[in-house]
This record gives sequence, structure tokens and C-alpha cells, in this order.
Amino acid sequence: MEHLCHIVHQHLCPSAARCFWPVRIYSVAHPPVRQTRQEALALNKVLAYCGFLHDNGLSLPATGVNGAAVHAMNEAGLCFLWSEVEWPFQPRAMQQHAVEFHQVVSQMFGQGAVVPFQLLSMFDDQPALAALVARHQVDFMADLQRLQGFVQMECVVYLQGVRPSADSTLQSKTETARSISPYVASLRTALSIVSPDVRTREIKSGARIFALVERGKEQSFHTVVETVAVPEGFSRRTSGPRPAAEFVTAPAKTPNAGEAR
Repeated sequence: MEHLCHIVHQHLCPSAARCFWPVRIYSVAHPPVRQTRQEALALNKVLAYCGFLHDNGLSLPATGVNGAAVHAMNEAGLCFLWSEVEWPFQPRAMQQHAVEFHQVVSQMFGQGAVVPFQLLSMFDDQPALAALVARHQVDFMADLQRLQGFVQMECVVYLQGVRPSADSTLQSKTETARSISPYVASLRTALSIVSPDVRTREIKSGARIFALVERGKEQSFHTVVETVAVPEGFSRRTSGPRPAAEFVTAPAKTPNAGEAR
């Protein structure tokens, strides 16, 4: 963290003043600096942030994760942001790097539709990222054109007193899904007034409902959600706007071995 703060808050210091009298330089032996195993195995990797439709009028971030320069890769009307970083990251810095990653994505999302990559998606080099973009160029373009002017809103409904990440048996998950099913169906129907596309995903203690909403009409989503009563024993929370990651078909992530071929 100290190293990260140094990068963020560093100040350029003036060059040391020249000496105008004879100076004798002595070399001082220092003990060798020990590297951790993680530092010794560190490699440079390419981290991908997001993709969007190319536009010369967009404001691009200068730096991203760990203060690394952000580069733009333009390809057939698309633009993808990436940085060259040292990998693996120090575990103690992961949370800060996640914040920096989302700051880059958020800056671009504030200006229009983006396809966000999964958090901290790494590629061996820039050609590897370019190869992924080339393979799925049509999908990326179609997604971004379809999502122009839209944002993602979300409603999570969950059992009171149960964390979404808590372990549960298959039977309890089935019972939860059955008890919450009428609510999810009612909310989907209600949201159809403000959203052309609503998608759901089961979680261990309830469900996540995603809605594609016109940018600027986020309050309409909240208003509709409030009209559908929450089942007894459940709570809900809403969030957004966010990039429409749930509505993207292109694989915005590090490819597995099969996809890389």
C-alpha cells in the first residue's frame, strides 16, 4: 500500500544541485536485497479494461491499475483500453487495484456504452488481446450498438438474515427458488414497462434481477420495483446504473485454452 500511495501522490523533485568543489565518491557495499518468490516470478502481462465504439471526442484515462499507462487499441470502429502491468499482483494490493480497474471502466461508461472485461482479465501480450477482439469483432460491435443509450439496473431479493455467499443445501436452494418464483415473475412483468430486456439469475439465498434501462430513466426502474411487494421473510436491495455486463454476448474475459486456439 505504501508503494501504491507513493505512485499516486509522488511529486517530481528538482535535480540535485551541482557541486562546485572537489568531491570524492566512496562506494558503499550494501547487502543484496532479497526478493520474495512472487517478485522473482513476476512477469509483464496485458490487463484489459473495456471496449467501446471508437470516437475521437471521448476522454480517455491516462493511467490505470498501479499507475500503469492506459493504451488504446483501435480496430474496425472499436476501441479497447489496456495496460501493461507486472503480474502477479501483491495480495495486499488487490483491493486497491480493483478500485483502480473500475475507475477506468467508470470513466468510459460515463460517456457511453462499454463492454467491461471481467475484473483483472490478463493476456500474455497485446497481440493476444488483439486476437480475441478479432475473433469476436462482430459480437463486440453488435453488443455496443445494441446497448447504446442503455444502462444496467439490478434488484437483489434474498432471505433475511442469510448472506448470499453462505453455504446451503440443494434442498434449501430449491425451496428458496420455489418460494421466490412468483415474486420474480411479477417483477419481470412489471419491469417490462421500463425495460426491453430483463434477465434473472438464481443465488443461494434468492435471486438477482437485471434490467436494461434507458440512460437517464434509472428512477423509473426504482419506482417500478417499489410497486411489487417483497415476499414475507425476504429483503431486497437495488443498484445501478452500471455497464450492461449481463447483456453482453461477446466473451469479455481472458480466453481459456480452447478459445485461444
